Amino acid sequence: MGKFSKIKKVQQEETAKGKMEWEAAGAKDSSDDSSDESDDEQVPQKQTEETRKRAELWTNRERVLVLCSRGADVRTRYLMKNIKDLLPHAKGDSKLDQQKSLKALNEIAEMKNCTKVMYFESRKRKDTYLWMSNVEKGPSIKFLVHNVHTMKELKMSGNCLKASRPVLSFDDAFEQKPHLKLIKEVLMQTLGTPHHHPRSQPFVDHVFNFSVGEGDKIWFRNFQIVDESLQLQEVGPRFVLEMVRLFAGSFEGAVLYDNPNYVSPNVIRREHRKGQHAYIEKQLALKASNIKQAKVTEILAEKTVDLVGKSSSKIETMNSANNGMFCPACAVNIDDVRHVYWHFRYRRFPCGEQGCRREFYTEIERTAHATRTQHQESFRIIRVPYLDKRVRKMINDAKRLFRRRAAAAAAP
Repeated sequence: MGKFSKIKKVQQEETAKGKMEWEAAGAKDSSDDSSDESDDEQVPQKQTEETRKRAELWTNRERVLVLCSRGADVRTRYLMKNIKDLLPHAKGDSKLDQQKSLKALNEIAEMKNCTKVMYFESRKRKDTYLWMSNVEKGPSIKFLVHNVHTMKELKMSGNCLKASRPVLSFDDAFEQKPHLKLIKEVLMQTLGTPHHHPRSQPFVDHVFNFSVGEGDKIWFRNFQIVDESLQLQEVGPRFVLEMVRLFAGSFEGAVLYDNPNYVSPNVIRREHRKGQHAYIEKQLALKASNIKQAKVTEILAEKTVDLVGKSSSKIETMNSANNGMFCPACAVNIDDVRHVYWHFRYRRFPCGEQGCRREFYTEIERTAHATRTQHQESFRIIRVPYLDKRVRKMINDAKRLFRRRAAAAAAP
């Protein structure tokens, strides 16, 4: 074999090796493409399998219908919105007309495939009531909502992810009374997010805290769990629930428990108004008494002359000695106003003199007319109606006249 034949043989071997390498590389690329296509086909299959497994694990199919009545105030609507954001298993609906019966909520819940209902009922645009009900068999609880503070209003530093599952924390007082045990179970079934719910996230990052305060009032707080340190930061909202009644059925049925500590907001507002009126009346009465006392002091300060003229010396000596008020007819103590009125009404005097009787009656009439006019003017100034009757007014006028006579007799 010559030199050139050896070179040609080496070239043929090199080309054969290159061809083999090229074929091997092409086969590898084709296998990679086929594997990518198979992976793309397997991705939706895996997703469908995961959804099937999750649907099989989702055994608790609780759904909550959250709605309010027509005429609800802004704070109540924002509170309802916050609760919807915190509950991934909640469904909303349009406002319920107040003319409709509450039993219509059961039909609305069945149409929405909901098993629980949270209904915010507003009255007089002031009072907010919260109904929690189990549509299927009951029970239903009516709460009065106090001290509502929404997330937007509080602006707390805490922040939890939407659709995450909460931890429900209850006070030990819920185990001490039977009606609180039932309330605890209703709160757990209503506000607890079902495990493996399609809308919920598979992690826990916040806590719903329920504590019992004075008068069995339930305080609600929402806290964020901060990282692994397990520190708590409040998120909101805040509100206080005061139970009114507990019913056996859904928005109907027998009353299982009636809160004895509950006082209606209407009663509280009425007592507050009565307290304000009592204070105003007290101040007006004080002003009237001050005006009357000033006039009495002014009258007693004057040295008046006895206009009747014919008074018994026995009465004058008794008045000056005892500083008492006596009837000018029979020397009876003036404190017995019925006796004075009897003399004044029937004009019966022990003495038979007509002039004494006439002068006494004329003086009392003149004094009564003058004091009546003064009373009307003074009461008109402070805007208080004249409440005494005519008989009581005449008796008071007679007593005032006798006091003037006693003061004049006692003066030096």
